[in-house]
Amino acid sequence: KRDSSTKRDIVFWCDIRSHYQISNMAMESLANSFRSSVNRLKDFIGHRFG
Repeated sequence: KRDSSTKRDIVFWCDIRSHYQISNMAMESLANSFRSSVNRLKDFIGHRFG
């Protein structure tokens, strides 16, 4: 009985780790797209009013 619960805990932690990595990648891509859109906005404003 103890063995199966340990296995379940391991699966649970692997699940959390992979989910955390996925969310890290998602946050990174979100930050990258935000940064590029901010840069585009700066370029646009610079061309309009610079």
